[in-house]
Amino acid sequence: MNTQDGHDRGRLGGVDSYSREWEASLKKRIRTILQDASAEVQAAARTGRCWRPAEKKVKLAKYADWPGNEIARPLVVHRYCALWGRGA
Repeated sequence: MNTQDGHDRGRLGGVDSYSREWEASLKKRIRTILQDASAEVQAAARTGRCWRPAEKKVKLAKYADWPGNEIARPLVVHRYCALWGRGA
């Protein structure tokens, strides 16, 4: 079924593609990842393992098989060391 703007809303993956639901789902997943990372880095910071040791030892095992994990993980850990390593 074509709409006024000429887009077929009936096809799977059409222009609308439920983008609001996708956005909500991504926000929830990203928030969960960051909360998990924050908790793990906070524990490492309390034992004095920030910066380099935490970047190597905090693995976020729950997300180990996600694409880009090995590249992004040290960056996320570094950012949370900046927060928790200062005693926040």
